[in-house]
Amino acid sequence: CAILAKKLMKSRLPMVIVSGPSSTAAEMSRWRGLIRTTGLKDVRLLKSTPDFFKMLSGCAVSAGTAGGTVYEALYLNRRSVLIPFKGSPGAERSDQLALAAMLRDLAGAAVLDYDALTPARLAAAIDGALKDNSPGFAPPPEVFSGAEIFASVVRLDMEEAGPV
Repeated sequence: CAILAKKLMKSRLPMVIVSGPSSTAAEMSRWRGLIRTTGLKDVRLLKSTPDFFKMLSGCAVSAGTAGGTVYEALYLNRRSVLIPFKGSPGAERSDQLALAAMLRDLAGAAVLDYDALTPARLAAAIDGALKDNSPGFAPPPEVFSGAEIFASVVRLDMEEAGPV
């Protein structure tokens, strides 16, 4: 969908697609063929990247499911287009729905319905995110200091417990 969306986008910025480690060789081959047949020269398809955080820090917009990347996008204050994976009956993924709602409310992320996703909807959402000049999410510095916060809580608990 992202490859076809790129063809419809108004923005001419390059696109990097990281498909993820579960992508099969057949899928990668099919997507590379689609990039060739659409004539897109500014799309780079990767199965994975050794430093995803560094790559994302150079991007204007992050688009994808509402998995772990939402935390990096939030930390980097990147515009996000989220397509939360819902799962299937009996194996719903409410975590992605919750993360998408959180990013929508905290940082103005666009949230698209996974089942109704089309290249045109994705293209419009990415173009919209690129035009968004709002400040996004500016957390207090301690929000992303998990190790320091955890250590201070443990230290406080130990002090309250007294000598052992």
